[in-house]
Amino acid sequence: MTADNAGASAQLRPLSFGEILDGGFALYRRHFGTLASTALVAHAPVLVLWLGYALVGEANPLVVLVARVLSGAAAIVSFGALTWQASAAYLGQPVDLRDGLSHAWARFRPVWASLFLQGFAVALGLLLLVVPGLIAFTVFFAMIPAVVLEGLDSTQAQARSKELARGAWMNVFGVMATLTIITWMPVIAANFGLGLVTRLADGSSPAATAAMELAGTLIRALTLPFLCLGTVILYYDRRVRSEALDLAAVPEPLLAAGA
Repeated sequence: MTADNAGASAQLRPLSFGEILDGGFALYRRHFGTLASTALVAHAPVLVLWLGYALVGEANPLVVLVARVLSGAAAIVSFGALTWQASAAYLGQPVDLRDGLSHAWARFRPVWASLFLQGFAVALGLLLLVVPGLIAFTVFFAMIPAVVLEGLDSTQAQARSKELARGAWMNVFGVMATLTIITWMPVIAANFGLGLVTRLADGSSPAATAAMELAGTLIRALTLPFLCLGTVILYYDRRVRSEALDLAAVPEPLLAAGA
């Protein structure tokens, strides 16, 4: 599979490090409209709230709190919908906005639990001399695909992800670290640039803070699809390598629970 035909033939085979990244970029280009629209729809309430806050320009801690809560909900919906769509794109099937959001809503609770467990394990591990956090980051890479594509709960997804990562920790860590860096670099760069601008203007004003949050949310929404695509491609790569998964074994339209 090359970058130009990634997912077009929906052939499942072992992939190299570069092929996984190239496949993620290629699929995002091919389905940019749907994937970006999905992420933006999920983040729309947050974007509208920060926009209104920036226009009003008055400090309101309650609005900020609501925005944080909505940001968390938007992340859950985005991961659920984009993971489903990433799988469809990789298998050469139709990628639909409504279908993605529908599956995200159906799996909202286990996706939330999985994201919480992932984040908690990585954060705790980083506090414990860093290395345990990197291990958690690696072995739990496939929790969201397992929840969304296999219908598992968060506890089952932990065990499933560990199983898929077994024997390939360095490769999984390398791919996931690269995907994460590529995803977050634009956000970090934008926040740094906007931070300089707002400090030169009036960085302490609620409007300036809201403008930074608005821009950061928008950029995160547009980079998240690449992370989901790369993670799903890696998930399938590990299934092919460890289970000899073949396309003929994948039910229509996507992997069903227990596939």
